[in-house]
Amino acid sequence: MIEIQEKKDAGSGDLLPLYEAYIKDYQDDEEMHFQYAKLLRETGNTAEALSVFKKIYVNADELSHRALAELKPGDIQAKDIIARASNLFKGYNFPEAEQDLRLALEKADGAVRTEILRNLGHSLFRQKKYREAAEVFGRVDDLYSQARSLYRAGDKGAFDAVLSELIAREDNRAGYLLNAVAADKRREKDFEGAIKIYRDVLKNYPSDAEDALWGIGWSQYLSGDYAKSAVTFSRLYGKYDDLKYLYWQARSLECDGKKAAELYNKLMLTDNNFYVVLTYALNKKPLSRPVSLNPPLVDSSRDRLIKSERIEAMISLDMQKEARIELSFLSRKIDTPSELVYIISKFQELGEFKRAITLASQIPYSEKMHAFWYPLAFWDNVEPIAGRYNIDPLVALSVMREESRFDANAKSVAGAYGLMQLMPQTAYHLDRSLKLGINSPSQLTVVGNNIQLGSYYLRSLFNEFHSLPHSLAAYNAGELAVRKWQERGNYKSVDEFIEDIPYAETRNYVKKVLTSYFQYKKLSSVDREGAVLDIIFGEL
Repeated sequence: MIEIQEKKDAGSGDLLPLYEAYIKDYQDDEEMHFQYAKLLRETGNTAEALSVFKKIYVNADELSHRALAELKPGDIQAKDIIARASNLFKGYNFPEAEQDLRLALEKADGAVRTEILRNLGHSLFRQKKYREAAEVFGRVDDLYSQARSLYRAGDKGAFDAVLSELIAREDNRAGYLLNAVAADKRREKDFEGAIKIYRDVLKNYPSDAEDALWGIGWSQYLSGDYAKSAVTFSRLYGKYDDLKYLYWQARSLECDGKKAAELYNKLMLTDNNFYVVLTYALNKKPLSRPVSLNPPLVDSSRDRLIKSERIEAMISLDMQKEARIELSFLSRKIDTPSELVYIISKFQELGEFKRAITLASQIPYSEKMHAFWYPLAFWDNVEPIAGRYNIDPLVALSVMREESRFDANAKSVAGAYGLMQLMPQTAYHLDRSLKLGINSPSQLTVVGNNIQLGSYYLRSLFNEFHSLPHSLAAYNAGELAVRKWQERGNYKSVDEFIEDIPYAETRNYVKKVLTSYFQYKKLSSVDREGAVLDIIFGEL
C-alpha cells in the first residue's frame, strides 16, 4: 500500500501490477478493490472494471452503493440482485434484501421468479412481517414456511388448515410444527394433550424424535410426575449424551426425594456448559480458578518471525488498519496452533475482540485459552459505570459479550446498536433520566454512552424482577413478555423458568449470558477461597 502511494505521488503510470499484487494478498481490503476498478476503467480496461465494480456491489459491504453508482442499470441482472440479497441475508440486513428482491422480481420470470419469491418470504419472516411472509410463501406453495409464518402471526385457524395439508402430503417437516403445538398445550397446563401429540411425533417423525421425547419428559416434570420424568431424561441422556438431560434427571430424582449427588458430580467434570453453571449455583459449590489468567505464550519459531515483525512494526507505527488487514490475511492461512494463538492475541491487542473470540472458538474451550474466550474488554469503562449503578461489572461484561462480542459498532437486524445492543427508542427513554443528550442512533456506538445506558437499564430491571435470569430475559424480550411468562408459568424454581422460556432466542440468550458470567466470575473468585455462584438462584 505504501509503495502504491509513493508511485501515485511520483506520478507513475504503471500502477496496475502493484494493485493486482496487493489485492491478491489482501482480498478483504474493499477500498483498494474499488480504487483498482477505477484505475482499470481509466486505463481502458472497461470490461474488467465492470466485473470488479459488480463484485463489490454484490458483496453488499460498505462500498456496495458506491460501486452501484459506477454501474449502469443494464449492467445489473436478476442473478446479481439475488446474489447480493443472499449476502445481505448473511449480514442480517433483511430490509435491504427485501428491497433488492422486489426489484429483482421486475427483471425475472419462471424458475428464477420462484426462487426470488421464496427468498422474499424469508426476508419478510426475519423482519417479523409474518402475515406478508405467509402470503408470499403461499404463492410458491411452500406450505411449511407458510405454516411457520401463520403460527408466528397467531392465525390459529389458517395455521391448522395448512398444517393439516402438510400432514396429508406426508411432509416430514410437520413434526417440527406439531412439537410447537404440543409445547403450547404444555404451557396451557394441558399436559395430557401435550404428551399425546409428542408421542405421535415420536412415532411418525424420526427427525423430530429427540425434541418430542424431551417434550414428554419436560411435561412430566412440570406436572409433578418426577418418577416418570427421571426415567425419560435418563433415556434421553443415554441416547443423546446431552448434559441438559443429565441435569434434569438429577433434578427429577431430587424432587422425588431420591439422591442425585452422583449425577451432579458427573456434571461438574465438564467445562463451559450452562448445566454445569446451574449445578455449581444450585449446590453452592466453590468456584475453581482458571488454570491461566493470562493468554498463552506464543511460540516465536522462525516461520513466524518475519510475519510477526511486520505486524509488530505496523502496530508500533499506529498503522492499525493495515495491521488488521494483515492479520485477516494471515488468519486464512493458519498452519499451527501457535500461529492461531499469536493472531488472536494481536486482534485482542488491537481491540478487535469479536474477531479474537471468533478465532478462539475454532479451538475447543480450555482453561488455558480462558482469557481469549472471556476478555476483560473495555474494563476501564465497565467497572466504574457498573459501580455507579450498583451492578456486578461482570454481569455487564457478560451481557456485552453475548450481545455484540464487544463490537462497539454492532447493529442488529432489529435495529439495536452498540456493545449492549440498545434499541434507539429504549435509549431515548432511558436518557430522560441520565441526560446524556442521546438524540440519534449513532451516539449509541460511543462506548461510554452505550455502557451507561445498558447498565442503567439492567439496574432498572433488577429493581423490578429481583432475579438475574428474569432480568436478562427482560433485557432480551422485554418486560411485558417476562411478566406474562411469570404469571402463566407459576414456576417453582429459577431453572424451571429459564428452561421454559417460550422464545428460543431468549432462552438461549439467558443461558449464554449466565455461562459467560460463570466464566468471568472465576476470575473474581481467585483471591476469595470458597466463593460460590449465589446470584443465579438468589434474589438481587
